Amino acid sequence: MKKKLKLWEVNVLILFTTVSVFLIIIVISFYNFSQSLYRNYKEILVQNGLLLESQISELIEAPEKIQKLCENLKDDKMQITVVLRNGKVIGDSRKKPEELANQLDQAEIHSALNGQIKSYVRHGEGFQYKSLYIALPIHKGNEIVGVMINSVPISVIDAQMNHLFLSIMVGSLLIVVIAFYFI
Repeated sequence: MKKKLKLWEVNVLILFTTVSVFLIIIVISFYNFSQSLYRNYKEILVQNGLLLESQISELIEAPEKIQKLCENLKDDKMQITVVLRNGKVIGDSRKKPEELANQLDQAEIHSALNGQIKSYVRHGEGFQYKSLYIALPIHKGNEIVGVMINSVPISVIDAQMNHLFLSIMVGSLLIVVIAFYFI
């Protein structure tokens, strides 16, 4: 003789299944959102660089004007650095150029000098945190005369993801509590 499930056992099974499926959906959604957020930040950094390229290429032979431009663009979240072909920093929105080492050993500099726009995640020089870096070539006519590096700390991106994760978890908990109430 088959054992019949009691009503409360069926309700617990339904609740467990619902919560499991819901958690799987949350994890997949969070992963997709985080990938989308990184892509959006990369695109913002590239667009900012492309908007500034012509202005910087006109000033490339006047490092003091480049530094002034970088200082005027100072932002709590994003950083801009301008580097000549030889790796010498001539502008930075957070530090004085002379405080920064030659940048020729950075992988993103080599990519940009070869005409490519590349992104990298690494620890910045003198910083204790990782950042997302986008390196763009600076053209003057048909020649690449330097590189512009735009960056944002990963903590800025993570803070947005954590806020979303907290919101999703609170909403999920609320749904579970409501589901428990009606079962």
